[in-house]
Amino acid sequence: QDRIAYHVGDILETDWHPQPVEIAAVDAAKSVELTDFIADRFLRHMIPGASLLIHQDFLHGSQPWLCAQMVGFGDAFQPVAYCAPDTVVYLLTRPLTDADITAARVSDLTDAALQEAITTTRETLEQSLGRSDLGNRFDAMQTGLRDNPGQRVAWKMKRSKTDK
Repeated sequence: QDRIAYHVGDILETDWHPQPVEIAAVDAAKSVELTDFIADRFLRHMIPGASLLIHQDFLHGSQPWLCAQMVGFGDAFQPVAYCAPDTVVYLLTRPLTDADITAARVSDLTDAALQEAITTTRETLEQSLGRSDLGNRFDAMQTGLRDNPGQRVAWKMKRSKTDK
């Protein structure tokens, strides 16, 4: 317990002082703005070869931008685990640079770019984790995005029939 630091409050107003991040358990990336902020503020301080990114709701139909962020990070993260129904765990493999943070920004992506990232992520997880059983999660994400064009806030996404 003495090794865990809790920071309570509005994440966008945090005055957190940078320090190494060993485990980033992200359950606040509920909008593209928050997703970009978390990457810039916290993920850049992860430790290559040691830090884990636990992406809660990664495969949930209401947050397709998470796939796009991880595609944007390229080879900086390697998927290492899946926890049903929606969590994916990544290991940071190399230091994140300013260029990586910029490449992983999701705020300005089009629906088409997000759809492409979902497809890429599906292929990546099938290969890296041997998880060919997650197709329904990716299908729901693609349907949700199609049914909510331009929406970039998770709680505003209308749920499709396949995601209920």
